[in-house]
Amino acid sequence: MAIKKKPTSTRAVAKARAVAKVRTAAKVRGAMKARSAVATRSSAAARPVGKRMTHRDVVAQLSRRKAEHVRPLLAEAPLRQVRPAIGHKFRTGQMVTLLPNRYGSDRNGSFEVTRLLPEERGVNHYRLKSAADGHERVAGEDELI
Repeated sequence: MAIKKKPTSTRAVAKARAVAKVRTAAKVRGAMKARSAVATRSSAAARPVGKRMTHRDVVAQLSRRKAEHVRPLLAEAPLRQVRPAIGHKFRTGQMVTLLPNRYGSDRNGSFEVTRLLPEERGVNHYRLKSAADGHERVAGEDELI
């Protein structure tokens, strides 16, 4: 076997690179054809030979696959426990005090409950009006005393 010389001119280097690129592409194409042949053999049992799948068939097959993966997860998931609805602790017109939090110094003072709001994430809410300046806000039952 003859020893190949490395190309020295830029044109020869470019040609050698192009040849190598074509060979690599051919190898990749061959591998892809082999993979697709194996895939068609394995999927041939799922559908009759010579029949092309319609869009509807593909969607149905994908939804069945998805359902197979999701059903076991749903079976293992614990049911969310819902706290039974308990009535509001405070009444309309009652004076309450907001507990301090990290955000507000304007939360000091007493507030009047103006409206009972529905439960949200297991906590009853209230519409409050400041006795000092008339400012209105919404607060959860866990923020009031």
